[in-house]
Amino acid sequence: MAGELEKENYRGKDQINKREREILTRWDELLVLLERHRLALQSASQLMSVMRDLDTVASTIRDLEVRLSTVRLASYE
Repeated sequence: MAGELEKENYRGKDQINKREREILTRWDELLVLLERHRLALQSASQLMSVMRDLDTVASTIRDLEVRLSTVRLASYE
């Protein structure tokens, strides 16, 4: 729209062009922030996945410990 106003030699074109640049700059800044946020969420998701895997392994180890202690007790009887 700013280009059209400049083409038509609108009297406030300088202010409009300045405002357009400000808006585009802020838009670019927003895009950068959104990308950073996306990357942070992706990292958090990967971390949660690793933590779930660790919890599964810990649970499996606890189950094996119970089974092994039961087998050891049975072998002593």
